[in-house]
This record gives sequence, C-alpha cells and structure tokens, in this order.
Amino acid sequence: MRLLHLKTVLSVFLALLVCGIAAEARVRLSVGQSGICYSPRIIYDGSGNIHVCWVDAYSDHSGDLMYSRYAAASNQWSTPINLSNSGRVASESMMLNAIGVDSSQRIYVAWGERGYGVRLRTWSGDSWDSAVHVASYGDADYIRMAVDGAGNLFLIWFTWGSREVFSRSRVNGTWEGVRLLSNPNNMGKFPAISTRNGVVGAVFTETVADYQTMYTQRSTGLNASWSAPVAIYSEYPWAAQHPCVQLDSNGTPHVVWVRVDQYDSGNYVTYSWRSGSGFTTPWNLNDFTYNHWPFMAEKNNIIHILWQEGSYYGGSIYYRSGWGSNLSGTMYVADSDGAMHMDLEVSPAGTLGFVWTADGITYFGTASGGGGGGGGGGGPAPPPPPPNQPPTANFHFLPDTGFAPAEIQFDGTLSWDPDGIIVQHNWQFGDGNQATGGNVFHTYQTQGIFQVKLTVVDNGGLTASVVKPIEILGVYPPRNVRWQTFVDESVFLTRYVTEVTWEKNPQNDRFNIVTYRVHRKNQGESGGWKCIGQTTADVFRYLDTDVKQKDIYAYSITAVDSEGHESRIGAQADPPSGGEAQSFPESPPDRARKGKRIPR
Repeated sequence: MRLLHLKTVLSVFLALLVCGIAAEARVRLSVGQSGICYSPRIIYDGSGNIHVCWVDAYSDHSGDLMYSRYAAASNQWSTPINLSNSGRVASESMMLNAIGVDSSQRIYVAWGERGYGVRLRTWSGDSWDSAVHVASYGDADYIRMAVDGAGNLFLIWFTWGSREVFSRSRVNGTWEGVRLLSNPNNMGKFPAISTRNGVVGAVFTETVADYQTMYTQRSTGLNASWSAPVAIYSEYPWAAQHPCVQLDSNGTPHVVWVRVDQYDSGNYVTYSWRSGSGFTTPWNLNDFTYNHWPFMAEKNNIIHILWQEGSYYGGSIYYRSGWGSNLSGTMYVADSDGAMHMDLEVSPAGTLGFVWTADGITYFGTASGGGGGGGGGGGPAPPPPPPNQPPTANFHFLPDTGFAPAEIQFDGTLSWDPDGIIVQHNWQFGDGNQATGGNVFHTYQTQGIFQVKLTVVDNGGLTASVVKPIEILGVYPPRNVRWQTFVDESVFLTRYVTEVTWEKNPQNDRFNIVTYRVHRKNQGESGGWKCIGQTTADVFRYLDTDVKQKDIYAYSITAVDSEGHESRIGAQADPPSGGEAQSFPESPPDRARKGKRIPR
C-alpha cells in the first residue's frame, strides 16, 4: 500500500475545508493541537461513558497519544489529555493505537512509539497508571487489543520492517511471552483481534500467492496455544487488505476485509463468518469502488460493519448491521464526508458511536443501533444467531498397544466445535486415573483392555464424549498353581520338600514362553517374593528342597517370553477383562504327611 505522508494529508484536508464540509451533527473532540489527528479509537464502559483516544501528529515521525472522556452523568466531554508525553508516537500505517474496557470499567490504552515498541496505560477509578513497556519492537505498527471482562489483555501488532505479526497477552495478571503468529517466510501485516466467551480470535494478511486474510484462535487460558493460521478465502490474483474480526456471544468469528482486484483498480468490502468447520464464501457488502479501513462492533449478537468509501485521503463513512446473511441496507454516517480513519462501538443501550478524523480533526457522532441516524434508513431487524452447537469429541493414541508398564500418548485435538472452540479436554483412562489437556501421556501399569473416555467442553459450555478401548499387553501367569509339602525322612535326617505344580495358560499362546520362574515368600507377607528357581517352558513342576519347616511358604509362578516380558508375581491366572489384575489368592499347603516319600 502506498505510504501516506502527513504533508500530503494536510494539503488534502485544506482542500476539503475550502470546499466546505458540513459539520452540524458531529461533535469535535480535538481542540487544535499542533499537529494533525489520525487513528481514532472508541470504547463504551458499562455506565455509558465514552472513551476515545487518537494520535496528535507533529510530523511524519513524531506525535503523542491523546485521550478524551464523555461522562454520561454530566453529559460533557473532558478536555483532551496527553497519555504518552513522549513525542515518539508515530508509525508508517498511521493506525497504531487501541483501546479496551473490562467489566470493572478499567480502561486500557495501547500504542506504539517509534524506536521504543509497544506501551500500555490503564485508567482505574479516577487516575491513569504509569506506562508499561509491553514489547521492544522499534517499528511496531497497527497495534490492536482485545480485553475480556476479567481484565485479561490480548495484544497484536506487526513490524513494518520485517512484516511479521506478533501477539502478547496478560492473563490473570501474568504476562505471557511474545508469540510470532505469521509465517516468517511470508509478509504479514494489518492484524486485528477480538475475544468473547473464552475464545480469542485474530486475523491478519499474509502473502499466500498474494495477501490473503489469515485466521487463528486460542482460548483465554494462561499460555494457551494459538491454532495454525488458515486462509479464510484464497482467490489469487485477488488480494486482501485491512481485515477486522469480531466474535459474537457464541465465540463465532465474523471477519471483514477489503477485497482488491489484481489491477488495483477498485475493491469491495467483503464479509465472511465461520459456519461449521470453515468460513462462508465472502459476501461483497457494496459496489466495486474504493474502500478503506473496515471495522466491526457487536452487541446482542448484532454485527455492525463500518468502512470508508472514496479516496484514501478522505471519503464518506457507511455501515451495515445484522448477523450473517441478514444485514440491513447500507447506511451513511452523518457529516462524515472527508473522513480518513474511523472506528465504531456500541453503547450499553445499543446506540452506535462513531469516531473519525477529517480535516485533521477528530469527530464523534452517533446513530441508533437499528439503523437510520445521519440520514440513513434502517433495514429489517436481523434474526438472532443460531443456538450454540455441541462439539464433537474424537481422539487417537500412540502406540496402539504395548506391554505393561506402557506409556501411551493420547491426542484429543481431533475434537472440534462447529461454532466455537474446545476449551477443555477431560480424560478417564479406564484404570481409575484421570487427566486434563488436549495432548496427554498416561502409563498403564497392568495388562488388560481399558475403556478410555474423552469428554470435551466448548466455549458455550456444551459437552460431548467418546469412548475407545485400548489393550495393554502382558504375559499371563500359569493356571492352577498348587503346592504340597512332604516329609523326607531317613535314619539320620528329616527334611521338608514342597512340590509346586502349574498348568500352561492358553492366553499366552500368542507369546513365545521360554521360561517359568518359581517365587516364594513367607505366609502372610504382603511382599517379599524371592525367585528360588526356574524351569523350561515344557516343564510344569518344581521341587523346593530348601524348606526349613512346614506351613511357612506361599508360592507363585511367573511366565517369561523370549523378549523378557514376565507375568506379575502373585497375579491370578485370569484377571477380569478391562480392569486391573488382582493379587492371587494363595492356596494353603496340604498338611505335611510324615513318613511318606516325596515322588521322584
């Protein structure tokens, strides 16, 4: 886009003044500062007070951020004050400041300073705090901000020199690190951001063949990940400029941008919203002409779309209101001729408030939320948006099986929501353990078939669940383990010998069993198993000749395959399917039979 210098802007403004611009209905906010005003931004708080900030430029590379407040109780605008007091507020795009409010009526203002990066100030009660240095980017430009009711801040900007889009957020009072959102191999610029109902959505343009509008989103949780940016609509050689995003109460993103033909001979204001898993085909809101800087606002699920039509140096402001494909007719903002930059917001009562710069001055105007205002005609009231649709739960796991203990990775990011985002993943692993998160690891300590359940929650509070089985492998113990103690007597010696027997377990037929190991412990102990011997896979009998006295030992047999996997000591032969194996109930030894020889 052609770089606009202040001397050129000033000459156009003077020409417009000579032509005579009507200004009966608009309210002048700037009061004759030394420079030219641009980049006005507006917000209403919950009491109907209006907060406006703009840049008062002194030259191409210097200026300050100004602020004025309308008090609803006294019906008066305050004298503008200087919030930056640095003289460094300037950028190439001339659109470098943002304003927001939370439910406690704290006001947040962010701006860029040439050579110093992104800065932030907060108004709470009756005073402004000191400026906070958000990011050290010398050429930070086109700064935008979204604020939720809790006061969580989500900022986005691009760097003019490198054409990269960055974001930084403050959640629950903690600043996250700076995130790069655009592809560093492509040129990214002109970002915008919005938050609603636990969702943060962002757009920017990026060179995919030519500049196209990209969309990405995250949840409002601390250090939540941004999704991979996707092009809303690619139609090379048509290109996209100046996108804006607004989320409705369901967290559904609505996006507007300027759609430019390959010859730069004109453009459309184009609107799309997400429906299902993708965005709708773009809808042109006006005729093919010259349009700039579209903005959006929302209240009660009514989307208001504002744009400037005419010369880049000054045109008229128009808007449409509605939801989806049900929009009012095009309406004109009264006395907005000669406007260059502009913004809009909706009051608690539903009134539209506009700010714009024309003739180097910042102005404010209003219109009823249903249309009209400033000579425009109102369209039919749009229908309410569709109700929140439930999410779809899905997951996969890797590896698909393994020998216990087995660590399995569960990925629930395959779940999706048709009109919002998934904000929570709740796992039940079927073995009594639970976890939360989109991508989690769990270790199964025992073999069996476990029913894994994933429940997802969308940003509207609706849930969905899916259950999938996973089999954890393990060598099973032999069956029918038995033992008998005999007395081996001679003239000179009496000793005890225990015969231990078992049977092959058919469930081990899929494994290559090579060894059986014999373990024993003192009766009544919970642990203390000791391996005392082993046999080959074709032998199912073992004689324990190291028995000091009768009725003191219990025995357990484990099977071992060719890869070294061994069944659990003390486990019963047939653990219940889908559950954890239990301790084997030990068989009591037979009474020692004195005088009887042990079988040979």
